[in-house]
Amino acid sequence: MEGESETHVSTNPPPPPTLPQYAPPQSSTPQSTPLPNTLGKRKLCKNASGVWDHFTKIKCEDDISEPRCIYKYCKKDYARDGKKNGTSTS
Repeated sequence: MEGESETHVSTNPPPPPTLPQYAPPQSSTPQSTPLPNTLGKRKLCKNASGVWDHFTKIKCEDDISEPRCIYKYCKKDYARDGKKNGTSTS
């Protein structure tokens, strides 16, 4: 079988295609000033809802009793701890 070329079949799969390397975009203005240290400083929170305009918050003298509030119109009191008490009136 002279003159015939042999075809060699590879049993190995082809290598995966190579992906381009990621380079983060270059900033046109370098940051030369550090951010101010705000640790330990919290902004005062205002009431999240206008509903609190209709209630009077009662301060607790001791740490044992839960915070309460009184509805201004019917004078009924409610528990007002947002984590322990939900939105139910029961």
